[in-house]
Amino acid sequence: MEKHPADVNKTGTTTVALKYSDGVVVAADKRASAGTYIASKTARKILQVDEHMVLTISGYVGDAQYLARLADSEARYFRMRSGKRISVKALSTLLSNYLNYYRYVPYVISLILAGYDDTGSHVFQIDLDGGILEEEYTATGSGSIVAIGVLDDRYKKGMTLDEALELAIRAIARAMGRDAATGDGIDVAYVNAEGVHYLRSDEIEQYLSRIKAMEFSRTAKLI
Repeated sequence: MEKHPADVNKTGTTTVALKYSDGVVVAADKRASAGTYIASKTARKILQVDEHMVLTISGYVGDAQYLARLADSEARYFRMRSGKRISVKALSTLLSNYLNYYRYVPYVISLILAGYDDTGSHVFQIDLDGGILEEEYTATGSGSIVAIGVLDDRYKKGMTLDEALELAIRAIARAMGRDAATGDGIDVAYVNAEGVHYLRSDEIEQYLSRIKAMEFSRTAKLI
């Protein structure tokens, strides 16, 4: 029996998304790989969609970038026609339907659409066959097994922005330490009622330093 394209074409990355008290936080590594070859160390995997959503991408770069452009154009067209922002659920359903239609010649990707609209914060995971799930938190990519373990252990509803940022960065950092296809730095963004905000590299480094200090203190106590 012929293998499913998702099984044949393994691609590496790790992206995570989670809700916090006033919005959503997303994070991703920067490594783009082609088998054992590191194709890029500066890949952007968190893409803004309209003014109130972000899309994290894992899988074939061309497929993912095309779908990100499609999502952004559909969202902006809806706003131009109606004068309103499209809901996160509506856009995720549109992407789901699109992927399901092409499931026999699939786009080899996994997406997380996260954002903030009139009904609050939302995190949707969408697979290459068009399957869609709304979650409190989720992860995609080759390092997702490691990242989801961190989220399972530490996530709680009603987290502050600071807590959510630290957790997202911790999950990606842990995946970078265990998954060879994940690495070369971290990008982080959050979305709230004011829009999409990207963390600066020095802000991310401050969180990484805090996490390392906490882990060192914990290890010292065990010794």
